[in-house]
Amino acid sequence: GEALRDLQLARELAGDAADEGLGAETQAEIGYVRRWYLRQIDDPRPAYLEPARATLERLGDRRGEAKVVDYLAQVSLRADDLVTFFRQQNRSLNTWRQVGDVARQARAHLQIGWAWDRLENSRRAMYHLELALQLASSAGDSVLVPRAERMLATVELTAGRPERALQRLERVIASLEPGHLEARSIYGVLGDAYRRQGRPAAARSA
Repeated sequence: GEALRDLQLARELAGDAADEGLGAETQAEIGYVRRWYLRQIDDPRPAYLEPARATLERLGDRRGEAKVVDYLAQVSLRADDLVTFFRQQNRSLNTWRQVGDVARQARAHLQIGWAWDRLENSRRAMYHLELALQLASSAGDSVLVPRAERMLATVELTAGRPERALQRLERVIASLEPGHLEARSIYGVLGDAYRRQGRPAAARSA
């Protein structure tokens, strides 16, 4: 709620300042927050994301447009519109490469890897997630690195390789700072790995 109020204020200030690009980016973020966190609308694309992307494209703001295309890709993925997702995510990925934003490239590869894992294509999922891990490491992204490791472990489980998943998880857990954002999700995957190994006590402990 507070985030939405802040974004609405930012959009008003952008309008007062006649900053069309900032207004468009803020419009996209409002739609994303309303859908993702508040569940106030079913689909933010037509009313929020698509008009914002068109405005930023017209203004020649490549980074701003790529951010909105990332939102479009994520909404399409959650809507199970994988054809649109791959088209949009690869589009934003190309822009992040061209502008040299390594962290954003990592996030794009992470999303693509997740999509391939949902399609149970472990080979393609691993390819993109390994790229995400490499890029996140080079960018020094302390959130994305363990997230990529956790998602790689999930793919190992999907592919029927719990031992490899455990090795990866135990390594990343040893490097986590106390209270890290990804800790709960990582321990959840660790418990699943133990369960698949037939170790219920270890699974409960995780």
